[in-house]
Parts: sequence; structure tokens; C-alpha cells
Amino acid sequence: MSKHTPEITFFGALLLSLTNSIAGAFGLGPTLSWATGHSFWVSVTTPLAFTGIGFLIFSWINSLMSNRSGMILYTLNLVFAPFGYGLLGLPYLLGLALAIAPMPLYFGTRWLSDLFE
Repeated sequence: MSKHTPEITFFGALLLSLTNSIAGAFGLGPTLSWATGHSFWVSVTTPLAFTGIGFLIFSWINSLMSNRSGMILYTLNLVFAPFGYGLLGLPYLLGLALAIAPMPLYFGTRWLSDLFE
């Protein structure tokens, strides 16, 4: 096993988390449409979602990644990202699997780091 495995895993999970945040921002409109049955303009909901996600990321980084903003961000990605991936034509369950994927990678990275210390 490579000594760089934790770093590779961390940056892979980080890339996946950023992808999920972008998909989540685009998925806000379809999620609201699905939940309420009303049509929402993606040109309005997407900038609002990017603003909210940006605020959560800013808050998370300013707290040295230790407050609840990170978990709120992850939860919002779980809810919104599958619908954002649906805009790309992916099935809902595949989008949900992609939205869940960063957390096991983070736990795996922590486990590997503890194992090789």
C-alpha cells in the first residue's frame, strides 16, 4: 500500500464533495418542483443555492472545519444532489450513491491514517 493513499483518498473525496455541491446547487429547483408540484425557475433557484452553499462553506472553513456547517452542507447535498445529477440524465439511485460517497471515503482515510501512524 502506498504511503500517499490517505492524501489521494482525501483529494478524491474533496473533488467528489465539490461535484456534489455543484450538483446540489443545480438540484434545488428540481427538488422544490418535486416536493411542491410547482415549477421553479432554475435561473432563480441555482444562484440562491450557490449563495447558500457558499455561505455554508465559508462558515465551515472559518470555524476550522469543526462546526455544524459541514454536516448541514453534507445533508443538503444528500437531498439536492441526486436531483442535480438527474439533470445530467443519471438515475436517482446513482445520484444518491454519488451524494453519499464522500463520507465513507473520509472515514476510510481516517482509518488508514490511524493504521499507518
